[in-house]
Amino acid sequence: MAASAGDAPARFYRVALKTPWWVAAGVFILALGPAIADDGWSLKPSDKALQVSGEMPDPLNVSGLASVANGRLVIVGDELRHGLQTGRLDLEHGRIVVDQGEFVLLKGNKKELDLEDVSADPRHHCYYACGSCGVSRKTGEPAPNRQWLFRIETDPTTGAPLPAKVTRASLAAALRADAFLAKYLDRDADDMGIDVEGLAFKDGRLWVGLRSPNVDGRGIVEAASADDLMAGKPVVFERFELRLGPNLGIRSIEPIKDGFLLICGPTGSKPSKKLPFSLCFWAGSGERVLRVGELPRPPVSPGGTDTGGKPEGLLVVSETSEKLGLIVVSDSADNGAPTLYEVTRPPHP
Repeated sequence: MAASAGDAPARFYRVALKTPWWVAAGVFILALGPAIADDGWSLKPSDKALQVSGEMPDPLNVSGLASVANGRLVIVGDELRHGLQTGRLDLEHGRIVVDQGEFVLLKGNKKELDLEDVSADPRHHCYYACGSCGVSRKTGEPAPNRQWLFRIETDPTTGAPLPAKVTRASLAAALRADAFLAKYLDRDADDMGIDVEGLAFKDGRLWVGLRSPNVDGRGIVEAASADDLMAGKPVVFERFELRLGPNLGIRSIEPIKDGFLLICGPTGSKPSKKLPFSLCFWAGSGERVLRVGELPRPPVSPGGTDTGGKPEGLLVVSETSEKLGLIVVSDSADNGAPTLYEVTRPPHP
């Protein structure tokens, strides 16, 4: 695909620094419960802005991004019918350059794939992307088009995705085989129905973060062998129940050396509507989650058609023992409003 830098007006994104009144009042801490603690972590917007060049096929529905190597990117959106967006990250010049057109994962699909997250496996030169496995919001009926798990191989030299090297499996079928998860499938979010919004590859496994259900104040992560999932083999998920607090779920999950970063936010149920979004750290075991900081919703673009974003995608672009560099993208924001953040963390071995 040909890069289309300059084909569309460039936009710059920074976060609003104004703290919502409910955070100042302490409602955020109460909502997340006593397990959430700063514990020496801090989060702040970077002084650098990101410019988006090129034209996205659906700029208001960006839900995740990942990079295998060489600055190559894939970007998923929950309304695309056939695939995802490709591009490249140029941090030196503060820009994301998106390629023209859509990278096709499934030809002839008539409804949106509802891809909610994407993760990279650099060692094996591939990406994984998944649908929400949720019911149709319009009909309340199961939607097979939302249930796919894709594996996209890339050129080991360039990092570019290969159209002839795309395979898929039913993520919903694997979830349905788990007795705990099966009872939450094919249900609406207000009825604690399953809604997958986070996907991470680490240590040979795919870690699936659920926006919903939240069970007794706990968000859920499920982990299973990536190879077995893609082969359609029976899998036994390892379930982790994270103490997030009522009506909060996992909107994105991203691996780091000693665990995962999570975007936590509303489950989608009616009581969750006004709860804020936050960046959290989870060690990859146990139920304890540490709060890193609040993630403000990006402001509505002047003259734009967006409605105010919801932070839903996360990419780690640098990592040391004390510092992390992140890009956060938001659904319902123009071009995902990609924003750079800097995380300071306590030193660890």
